[in-house]
Amino acid sequence: PSSRHTYYAMFVTTLGGVRKLVRVNGYMGFAYNGTPVGGAADVRTDMIDAFRLDTNTWEVGAYGPVPRLTGSQTPAGMGASGDIYIWETYNQIVKIAAGTGAVSERADLPGTEGNGGAVVVDEVNGRLVRIAGNSDGGIAYWALAGGAKVVPTLTGPGAPALTADLVGHQAGWGRAHDTKRGRVYIFTPAPVVYLLDLTTWDVQALTLTGEAIPVPTNQWWGRVQYVGALDAVAWLPKWASPIQMMRCG
Repeated sequence: PSSRHTYYAMFVTTLGGVRKLVRVNGYMGFAYNGTPVGGAADVRTDMIDAFRLDTNTWEVGAYGPVPRLTGSQTPAGMGASGDIYIWETYNQIVKIAAGTGAVSERADLPGTEGNGGAVVVDEVNGRLVRIAGNSDGGIAYWALAGGAKVVPTLTGPGAPALTADLVGHQAGWGRAHDTKRGRVYIFTPAPVVYLLDLTTWDVQALTLTGEAIPVPTNQWWGRVQYVGALDAVAWLPKWASPIQMMRCG
């Protein structure tokens, strides 16, 4: 398939008994190696590609359709079960089920959420949590069992600063979901790192020791990840910078 922006689009899960890299992205962005050659780059698709890790081959448009998957900055997240959830710009929530790869609409919420928001699947509390984005949306969640969008009340010493930082269009924040403890490390462009408890909504503004975190190139997006095997958060601020890691605890 054609080259595309990645943003929050890349996940590894098991579908049909095979480990695959799933690319959740409806916006090709570039047409370097696909049609239309020499044409406009704004080429969109409602299908989802997969890359088989056993044979190193693409399965183009293998899953879908997701009718409103139209943006390169579409928020998506994957839970510990391997299920992938997409919180689409116009508030459609879609699930890609681990194992079968079946695509199903779970909700069609009113309004427009805006693109560029970071999403985590909080399976402990049964929620899909959305952070920042291009909608002044702040932090919101939707129960995986169904229901309306909920805007929680943030608490703790870091809540006023995070609330202030969420004002306006804030796309591209990094998120690392510490699934062992049920919390999220939120990386902002400053860069300031917040720690959000997904059960109590307590917010801590962290003071990190060691090397300074470089200001990321073109925001963080998916360049921040929690590595469960190491109980650490890893990030790559810039293409030319080293990978940095932070121990959790």
